[in-house]
Order: sequence, then structure tokens, then C-alpha cells
Amino acid sequence: YEAARHADFVLIPTKTAVFDTMSMTHTLDVVRQLDKAFAVVLTFVPPQGQETGDAIKAVTELGATVCPVTVGNRKACDIVDNQPCRGADPSIENDKAHHVRESRL
Repeated sequence: YEAARHADFVLIPTKTAVFDTMSMTHTLDVVRQLDKAFAVVLTFVPPQGQETGDAIKAVTELGATVCPVTVGNRKACDIVDNQPCRGADPSIENDKAHHVRESRL
């Protein structure tokens, strides 16, 4: 609440899951009560499927603007097998530092 009160613009992150999208209603109420400009940015957006479209529809129905940029859900490596994902450069050494660097992209 305090951060929103001092902000010029509030960016509200939410995952594309229906539960996450619907649970941000309190946050929307707060920024509206403070009369702040705001937009919702979708996070953990899957590369395919209908979750993103459903989330955009839900956010729009809540009367909020959806940010045109999303944060994708990427997987840099297979943590279980400790192997690079398909499409990863096999020439890159497969060590822990590499996994950390790639997972932060």
C-alpha cells in the first residue's frame, strides 16, 4: 500500500493462472482507491496454450489494462536430469554456474 501511494505508475504482476489473476482484485482496489495509473503485467506466461488468452480476458473483465509486454516462462535446463534442454547449445559446459546464468535469462 505504501509503495503504491508514492508511485506515479503501478505495475501489477500476476501469473496467468486463473486463481492468481482473480486474487489480484484487492490490489486493483487499492490502486483505484489511490487514483493511480496502473497496468497488469502477465508473468510466467507459457509459450503456448490458452492460459494467456484466458488471463487477458479475466484482467480485462476486471477493468484493468493489460501490459502489451509479458514475462515468459522459460526453462534453461532440466533440473531433474541436470541436462541442457532441447535447443540448448551442447558445446556449453554443463556446470552449476551455467545453470544459474541461464535460469536468470
